[in-house]
Amino acid sequence: MVVALAVSLLGPSVAVALRDHSQAAAAGSALNWVSLITGDQVAIDAAGSVVAIHPATGRERISLTLQQTGDHLYVVPADAADPISRGLVDRRLFDVALLSRPEYQWQNSAGLAIIVTYRDRRRPLSAGGVRVEHLYTSINGEALTVTAPAAAWSRLTGDPSVKKIWLDAVPADLSNQRGGEIRTS
Repeated sequence: MVVALAVSLLGPSVAVALRDHSQAAAAGSALNWVSLITGDQVAIDAAGSVVAIHPATGRERISLTLQQTGDHLYVVPADAADPISRGLVDRRLFDVALLSRPEYQWQNSAGLAIIVTYRDRRRPLSAGGVRVEHLYTSINGEALTVTAPAAAWSRLTGDPSVKKIWLDAVPADLSNQRGGEIRTS
């Protein structure tokens, strides 16, 4: 079953409250904030529901679509829909259910981990809101940490040499741990 909801953000510093989360806050449940590659931030409650959205600076008037598909909850800004449909951007970058899991929160604590592949030979991308972590010559790509999401989003989606922007997924052996614990031994 797929459920979609369009949300428009209308003010410079407005958080859109999607449902009343005062009961969750009163019960001591903390909200989990997830940063999207666009710089927009999404609050998830303990039940996995989106309860608020804070748009990134300059993105206050960009609408978002919420789509529930099984265990996945996508929060897709209007300017990401076309790059996703063209295959330029990995849809998982907007799966807040996935990104709010403990192993992804741990992996992305210093910035969102992505992999970018290029159409032709390219020197490493080292500015514009990203930090190069590793070069992958076999796929003509690199692992990046997004340090300034809004700048990185504009730069990466506007660069004609970018072939694909992927979520750097957590290995299955880490994501399948019970209770979301990450074991290092």
